[in-house]
Amino acid sequence: ERELFDNDYQAFVAQALEGLKLDSNEIREYTYGAFANIAELYKGDRPELVAAVLPLLLESIDSKDGDGVHVTQHEDAAAQALPPMVGQDSDDDGEDEDEYFTVRTAWLDEKSSAVHCVGVFAGGMGAAFEPYLDRCLESIGALSNYFHEDVRQNLQTTLHKLFAVSFQAYSAPMRATAGEAAEQILHPKTASLLDSMMEELLRTMRSDDDKETVAQACEAVQAISLLVGPFCMSKFLQHLMENMTLLFSEKAPCQSAEDEDDEEEDDHDHILIDAVSELLGVMAKTWGPAFAPHFQAVFPLINKFIKPSRQASDRLMGIGCIAECSSHLREAATPYILPMLPVLAQGLKDENSGVRRNSAFCCGVFCLAAPSTMAPYVPQVLAGLEPLFGEDEEDETKDNAIGALARILQADPTSAHLPQLLPVICDNLPLEGDEAENDAAIMAILAVFATNPAVLNPFLGKIVLGFTAVLSADNVQQNLKPPAIQGAVQLIGTLRREYPEPMAQVVATLPAEQQTWLAHNVPA
Repeated sequence: ERELFDNDYQAFVAQALEGLKLDSNEIREYTYGAFANIAELYKGDRPELVAAVLPLLLESIDSKDGDGVHVTQHEDAAAQALPPMVGQDSDDDGEDEDEYFTVRTAWLDEKSSAVHCVGVFAGGMGAAFEPYLDRCLESIGALSNYFHEDVRQNLQTTLHKLFAVSFQAYSAPMRATAGEAAEQILHPKTASLLDSMMEELLRTMRSDDDKETVAQACEAVQAISLLVGPFCMSKFLQHLMENMTLLFSEKAPCQSAEDEDDEEEDDHDHILIDAVSELLGVMAKTWGPAFAPHFQAVFPLINKFIKPSRQASDRLMGIGCIAECSSHLREAATPYILPMLPVLAQGLKDENSGVRRNSAFCCGVFCLAAPSTMAPYVPQVLAGLEPLFGEDEEDETKDNAIGALARILQADPTSAHLPQLLPVICDNLPLEGDEAENDAAIMAILAVFATNPAVLNPFLGKIVLGFTAVLSADNVQQNLKPPAIQGAVQLIGTLRREYPEPMAQVVATLPAEQQTWLAHNVPA
């Protein structure tokens, strides 16, 4: 895509910058959007674009033009000529009934687009954006209480991208040489920014009245948590859990219009509650088993979403949230297994494929987290998973069922169920419906190879083909964790050395680009 646009880049940017000289909010809005798209395309490879456009973005962000106009009845005729209003409100006490407040949406859209573009520039350039950081924080920070939700929504995303610039510029180099203590290190400038930014995000989560703004704040906290780690986030954990309890209880200001007692509500709150559940999963990932007491406190609140009376989208969210958290709690997830088994048994038979998918995932997570507790129930789990391998089943659901089989083997590679499970896993490599489940499949095969390599002999060709397809993909870092990548590469190398001729025949059947990847990364 970049190559296709390279020839037109200079001319396009020149024309777009000329257009910004016109007195048009709409042109500025769409041009900022175009520059954001270009920055997404080139990442940090066009610093000259940022240098040229950023001053204009900040000018739009700082501008007070169009934020609000008070109009009296004497100006009514002129008011008719104003651009469309976001809203108008008369004074509650009735003393100024001849006056109202109007907002010019063109200015509003321009400001919102500018905030978004700053975030894209920062995200693309990373540490190289540092010379602009303080100036951007000054302008962006002034919008924290901005009256319109469109601006506040983009603000949340831009905030965490600006924080990432500080982290990458100041803290990442320090951590690179810090050894085991790396996660405890934060540069003073980054630490100060973390404090102020988390204060703002926590305030937004608990008090903003717009669901999407709160959802974006949750996503910003996710990104920051994964970046700095548990040690630096520990000081915010109590307040985070207070906010999570408020949101899972559906009692936050942004949820005030809802009837909290109606558990059969028609509309699943996919904007907010999904973001809250994803944040809880990231918190479990950040703190690992140490998060168990905090998860215990919110489990009853999540439990209400998985009741049979709730709609399918609520149930798949709740089951998925419990599964994701349990995957990081590991053995500390044991107390939730027995209460969840009846839910999962029904979930595997649910009419909704998403509920079936997450139920399969949760079964596998429990088998891996607490194998001794789950051992008596494995036959029931396998019986429940079997229908998910039918031809009519969706690929994502089928792959999560295969992932569950893989986790059973990963937990016990000498399992009596090995002859039943191994062919299903190997015959379906690579998993393409839910590519992240390839990690579980690879780890299961590596576990079997470490204990009884001979049982893999009938599947070695399929394993090499499947592993190579996954490892050579552009998104491998997203789908596989380092142990799976390293183990898969080592296994392919071992097989190529021990069985050169059969492996050469297998490699010859690979697509050319995969053969090239193999030659560069796993030479024979």
